[in-house]
Amino acid sequence: MTPTSEDVREERPTTLTTAMLSVALGCIALVGVAGTVGVVKALISTDTLWGPWASKTTFALLVNVLMAIVGIGGLLWLKPWKGSGTPVSRATRRTNALFALSGVIGIPGALALAHATTTREQPFGIFSNSPVSPGIAIFAVASFLLAMAIAWWWYYSADEHERKAYDFGSLLGHGLFITVTPAWWIAARAGLLPQPDAMLLWCITMAVISIGWFWRRYR
Repeated sequence: MTPTSEDVREERPTTLTTAMLSVALGCIALVGVAGTVGVVKALISTDTLWGPWASKTTFALLVNVLMAIVGIGGLLWLKPWKGSGTPVSRATRRTNALFALSGVIGIPGALALAHATTTREQPFGIFSNSPVSPGIAIFAVASFLLAMAIAWWWYYSADEHERKAYDFGSLLGHGLFITVTPAWWIAARAGLLPQPDAMLLWCITMAVISIGWFWRRYR
């Protein structure tokens, strides 16, 4: 069938490997950029941008810069946005745009959180439970909630195949969360494990959802 004027080249990755690599590289790039911004901010705030640096600070900066280079460079080499060239409808293009927008809107909040929590003594502050100012918290929460609202919009705009793939990943992730969370909480009360870390559980859950989703979508 001849594509209509509304059809364009497919923008999504065409294989599970490409999809998973794209997600991994995107996460690496985001963490690297956020961490680099945070370390540089900490150096500026302590008037030590031009040295001397503590070995821990130097290590954190090198690791974050390397992660940013690997993530961004890997995406530029992989070019997942090229897709397969399969014609898609205007509705599908809109759905893909909503998915991308939900990710982009969440980035400023992560960067703001990294900027606020990274210090010379705590170069990986974004992964800690250190306090943040109300202004940063409100901005980060608003960024996250808006990104999630657009993600819900994406879900209800997606086709049946896309939703079924995401539902499969969600079932795996939510099953893991509701199983591990109470078990960890009970073990912590007995002194067998440290106190549960909500963000660690969230990150693991999201990783499982993504793996299940992409596996079902591209298999």
